[in-house]
Amino acid sequence: SASAAAPTGLLCDFQKTPALGVRKAPRFSWIVPPCKGQADHYQTAYRLVVRSDTGELMWDSGKILSNESTYAAYGGQRLPSGAQYKWNVTTWTSALAGGAGECQSSPSEPATFVTALFDGWDADAKFIGLKSNDATFAYLRKEINVPADVVSASAFITAVVDEKLLNGYKFFIDGALVDLGPGRGEAPVWDGDRTLRSLPYTTLDVSSRLLAPGKHVLALEVMHKPPAAILQLHLRLKSREQVVIVTDNTWQAWNGDAHRQPGPPKHGQSAGTGFLEYIDARAEPIGWKS
Repeated sequence: SASAAAPTGLLCDFQKTPALGVRKAPRFSWIVPPCKGQADHYQTAYRLVVRSDTGELMWDSGKILSNESTYAAYGGQRLPSGAQYKWNVTTWTSALAGGAGECQSSPSEPATFVTALFDGWDADAKFIGLKSNDATFAYLRKEINVPADVVSASAFITAVVDEKLLNGYKFFIDGALVDLGPGRGEAPVWDGDRTLRSLPYTTLDVSSRLLAPGKHVLALEVMHKPPAAILQLHLRLKSREQVVIVTDNTWQAWNGDAHRQPGPPKHGQSAGTGFLEYIDARAEPIGWKS
């Protein structure tokens, strides 16, 4: 049979790669390639293959006779929560006017998705902050030792949000800002398990930052009165083992109010919030996020 280029535009639950916070039964979409040198082709079949980040086969759909290329359903074994997967698709097409017969594409380039925490947070993961309930800012830090042969790293984070502040946390790895959230007034979100959550968490693919073995530093700047945040990090190894790192009482913590000096405006107003920060750079703990 004739051949076609590979499918493109791969989406998982309508997200480009890496698709983050994907539900238990994801849906897949792609752009069907035309047969080389011919026009007016339509898809007649497809084949989806899903593998874990360590290469374990989770589902091979085989050749499915269908013109569906949008929102195709996953039909494999149950996907564990908080894990990374790769998938690709092969398509078959046929000419509207007949002629060249069936045309098979090359397999697409693999795309990545990370499943949500639909099994819940790890039992050891805790909201952490400061002993004082009067503080607004907390700096949290933990040194970790990343083992060799890490194939993927996924982080899940949230924090209590103060309506006066734009977000609840800033997340750093080795001193570099990786993410911030959840946003002020952010609406409840669907978490992939048919549950609406009023405190949405962020799912992150941080593999590129934690593939190098050895010491790394995780740090959170948390903003609320009192500050409170929770983090869970999954490191997957080539051996298929998983290392889970969570916020607990082993994290270092500093009161950040001396540095950020939160309070009402000293002169005039502050966009209606009645709150400003007066930064004193001398009071920032040196090296707390690196």
